[in-house]
Amino acid sequence: MGIDTVALMELFTRHRDKSGRVDTFALASELGEKHQDPAQVLEQFLGLPDTGDWRYCELDIMRKLAEQGQLSRDQALKFLEKMCLLSSRLDADEFYDTIYVMARSEKTAPALLEFVEDHLLAKHDIRDWRWLAFTAVGEVARKKTADIPERLMQTLRNEAEKEEDHGRKRQL
Repeated sequence: MGIDTVALMELFTRHRDKSGRVDTFALASELGEKHQDPAQVLEQFLGLPDTGDWRYCELDIMRKLAEQGQLSRDQALKFLEKMCLLSSRLDADEFYDTIYVMARSEKTAPALLEFVEDHLLAKHDIRDWRWLAFTAVGEVARKKTADIPERLMQTLRNEAEKEEDHGRKRQL
């Protein structure tokens, strides 16, 4: 790959403006110019403790790559799994932002559905897992970017029945 944590952090710093925001588009472009697969470079760093607050930039870049159709199904799954590892440190908006982006792409929507089925609905290890699952499947259905398996729909129906909060249950 040819880039280490220090070099990646220098790249983040170079694309940071005076207000502290990182131009993630320019950063992703530079990664693409210097490395054949920017997603592959970033996936090794996502969630490492020594990347600190840069993890939000890394997440943003991965979302941009997904939106541009530059993430493979396997990379999308790895990205979602790494987000789970970071879940205790992430705001729920990070998950929703990722869901909305991945649901828009025909390359990543199937991975999103697989993640919903194999992780969210199976492990229940992320805060608001049921809401995330319903949002993800709903977005894929709305965008029509992947076929939703009947077994997944049945699992969602079962989960809707199990919801104990009556206000939420009506929304599912």
